[in-house]
Amino acid sequence: MTQTFTMRAARAAALPFLVAVNLALGLETVILHLILRDRYPTLNLVLVVLTVSSFIWVFRDVLSLGAGRLEWGADVVRGTIGRRLTFDVPNAAVLRIEPPGLMPASGHPKGYLNITKPAVPNVVIVFAAPVPMRVLGMRRDVTQLALRVDEPVRLLQTAARRGADARPSAGA
Repeated sequence: MTQTFTMRAARAAALPFLVAVNLALGLETVILHLILRDRYPTLNLVLVVLTVSSFIWVFRDVLSLGAGRLEWGADVVRGTIGRRLTFDVPNAAVLRIEPPGLMPASGHPKGYLNITKPAVPNVVIVFAAPVPMRVLGMRRDVTQLALRVDEPVRLLQTAARRGADARPSAGA
C-alpha cells in the first residue's frame, strides 16, 4: 500500500518570501522604468516583460510547492516537490530517514539538498549512495534530501515499517 505525504506547510513558509521578492521586483521595475523610459524604450520594455515573467514564475513556484507530495510505495519512493524536483528512488536506495540535526560549522555535506527552501525541513532522507536527480532542470547527485512534510512522525513510522532506519525526534 502506498503512503502519501503532503507538503502544504512548505508553501505557507514560502509566502513571506513570495511577498518580499515580488515587492523588491516591483520597486526595481518602477525605478528602472522611470530611468529608462525616455532614453531606451526598447530596453525598458524588455525589462518590464522580464520582471512580469519573474513575478509569474515565483508565484507559480510557491503555489506548486504546496502541492508537493512524497509517495512511499512497496518498491519505490516517488516525490514531486513543486516545479523544482521530481524523483523515483527504489526503497533499497533509502538508507534512513531522520529529523534534521544542527548544521555543522563547515556547512552541509556535499550532496545535501533542502528542496523545500525557504521552509525549514523536518525530515532528511539519507540515501545509501548518491542518487542522480534533476533539480530545476539541472542534474545533481543527492545523498541527503531535506524536506518539509506535513506529517513527519507518520513518515518516520512508515520508513521504520518499510525497513529504512528511522530515527524519531522528541520535537517532531
